[in-house]
Parts: sequence; structure tokens; C-alpha cells
Amino acid sequence: MLLLGKPVVKKLKEETIEYIEKNNLSGSKVAIFLLNGTKASEVYVKMKAKYALNIWLIADIHFGKDRELPELLEAIDRCNEDPTYVWIMVQLPVAQQFKEHQMMILDRIDPCKDIDGLGSVRFGQAGYWSLDQDFLSATYRSAMHILDYYSLWELKGKVCLVVWKSNLIGKPLLLWLAKRGATVLSANSKTPRWVLEQLYSLAEYVFSATWVKHLINNDLTLYEWDKYVSLEKKIMIDIWWGSDENGAYGDIDGSYFEEKVKAITPVPGWVGPGTVASIFHNIISL
Repeated sequence: MLLLGKPVVKKLKEETIEYIEKNNLSGSKVAIFLLNGTKASEVYVKMKAKYALNIWLIADIHFGKDRELPELLEAIDRCNEDPTYVWIMVQLPVAQQFKEHQMMILDRIDPCKDIDGLGSVRFGQAGYWSLDQDFLSATYRSAMHILDYYSLWELKGKVCLVVWKSNLIGKPLLLWLAKRGATVLSANSKTPRWVLEQLYSLAEYVFSATWVKHLINNDLTLYEWDKYVSLEKKIMIDIWWGSDENGAYGDIDGSYFEEKVKAITPVPGWVGPGTVASIFHNIISL
């Protein structure tokens, strides 16, 4: 089964609009700090701004790649103090001169306005063991939304493999899955292949976010390890996508797995739109 994103985005958008209208938030402003000059980030920010307009919000883009750090922090402070800015987000990655200060920049955002959930307070809540604290940053929240929509979200007793690169996605996802009773296995792009083969063979759910093209591919299915959880029982969630001259691609080789597994997310078609919809759906949890 292909886990199509459009109906999920539609549902999230409807719920977000309903919340905005009910709480008289139409016309509220969202500050988006764009701190690098990459084409991908510019496209993503434009996608966020367009989505904001579609749900009756105003996106105010602050360009900051050429600013000095003190000036940038002051700009965030002004948005924190300005009641017309209801939410604030920083588009990652940041420019090179901000790399070592990235966490400081994210933590400068008032937690009550941190819609993306990347500051320490919101990020910490994602790993808090109580299920009452359920605020999640949008990238892996999108994975949760799509599983919920397709009724694939009963995780108690399930074995989940998370192949990850960034603390912003992998670590809180590991904790969040464990909170729901899953047995969680962890790997990354540097995990020895023979170890990854064994972990993959044990997992019913595979989440991958390493930014490595087709890290999860057919050579993981060529060994006896696959007898533990066969392909037709696996659910595969790709939490990253890139593109080259041949088109879009993800961590998972969808062309091989699409017709063989129980369920898989398409690339493209979910991660970008799903993450944007999940960011603004976080309004409900703030």
C-alpha cells in the first residue's frame, strides 16, 4: 500500500483551520527566519508561506544569512515581544557562520511561540516519558500523522528500526516510539552493513532519515535474516528526500519496495507537504 499524503494533508489543514477560526486567530502573523541562501531552503520557506495563507495566517519572512549573530538574536527578541507575532520558526539548516550557535538561536525563541518545536524546551517535551507531554517537532510528527491516518499506529509489541542522522529527528523519534510500547532498534548511515541487515530483518516498522540516497535498498533482502519479518509485513517510512538529475529520491529505494511491502511513503509526495502541514498543525498543541 502506498501511503499517499494528499488526504492526510487535507485532514490536517481542516483541523488547523477549525482551530484557528474557533480561537479567533485568523490574520495572526508567523515569523520565519531564513538563515541560509540555499535554493532548497528558499523553496521550502515559500511552501510554508503559501500554506500559511491557505489557513488564514500571515507569514513574515526574515532574511538573515548576512546578519551578525547579535543582530539576529535581537530580531528574534523583537518577535518574541511583539504580540502580533503569534508563532516563530527558523528554517534549517542555518548558514555556516551560525552553525556553532544553532541551538542558541533556536533557544532564543519563546517556547510558547516555538511552532516548529526545535528549541530545548519543546524538544525536551518530546522525550518526556509521560504521554501527557506530546508536543513533537514537525518532521517526525508527520510520520506519526500518516501512520495514524492509515490506522497503522498500534505499536505495542512492535519492533521498530530508526535509521537516523540528526538529533532533531532520530533521538526524539526513538523516545516517542518507546513511550508507545514499541521495541526500538537504532542505526545510522555508518552502522556496519551486516549489523544493519540484521536489525532490518527484525523490524516490522522501518523509519529512515539519514540523507543518504537509497541507504535502505534491495541488498538488505538478499540474506536469510529477512525470514524474521518478511517484506510483505514491513511498513516503511521515509523521512527525507533529495533530488538529482534523475529526479527525487529518498533514504528508501521506493522503486524496489513499493510493490513488495505492506505500506510505504512515496518520495516525493509526503515528507515536504506533510512536514509543512504538521508544523502548522502544532498550533493546536502550543
